[in-house]
Amino acid sequence: MSLAPILQKSSSADALKCRKTTLQRSGSFGSLPSGGHHRGCPPFHLPRSPAITVPKGVAWRALSEALVSAFELSDEISPDHPAAACIKDLDTAALVRDLAENQCWSEGGYTRTVVLKGRGFEAMLLCWSPQACSPVHAHSDAETGVKSNCFMAILEGQLTETRYDPADIDDDRVTSAGRATALPAGSTAYINDDCGVHKVGNESATVPAVSLHIYAPGWSSVQTYAEEPTDASGAPIDADWGDF
Repeated sequence: MSLAPILQKSSSADALKCRKTTLQRSGSFGSLPSGGHHRGCPPFHLPRSPAITVPKGVAWRALSEALVSAFELSDEISPDHPAAACIKDLDTAALVRDLAENQCWSEGGYTRTVVLKGRGFEAMLLCWSPQACSPVHAHSDAETGVKSNCFMAILEGQLTETRYDPADIDDDRVTSAGRATALPAGSTAYINDDCGVHKVGNESATVPAVSLHIYAPGWSSVQTYAEEPTDASGAPIDADWGDF
């Protein structure tokens, strides 16, 4: 059973929720607020990870130091920024273990928790329950207009990223079905508003997912978009997804 139609139809930021006091709840088409660290969220049992030989804390400490150095080295953000190299070929199992205390789970939704802040960037750990999906969103601060960039690394499970070109954006909606890409653990991606906008979701009906997102710079809220595909004439397409 494919859950891709569910992801394509997602049009709300309501899934951005977490039982932690520092995370604001968003409205139906409000903004995606930043989260904060909190240890009181209910645990979610992830699948058993491969054997980890690196001592606890080493992988995350090394990545944290590498990210800080990368942004001190250059404040010209692009897909080729040194931060991109930092998240390539990660020991994902060791990082999931190292960041276990920062994981926060919300049934049917996803959560965002700040795990590192540095000069010009903010790193967040995202925990995706099965079938959780973000709304389509941009990556510039909606309040200040400051352009941000997102480097993303999948640490556990698999996510689906659906991208929409700038030409697909019409005011507060996207008018195409976008291009979906499967991102298994170990995958990385980069996006900013010059590339377009996107949504990210966990298609699995049973397996949770964890990802690390590096925002450069961090933001308070971003623009979200309704999904209203149109035909060549600009008329809305009423999709019939059938039974799923």
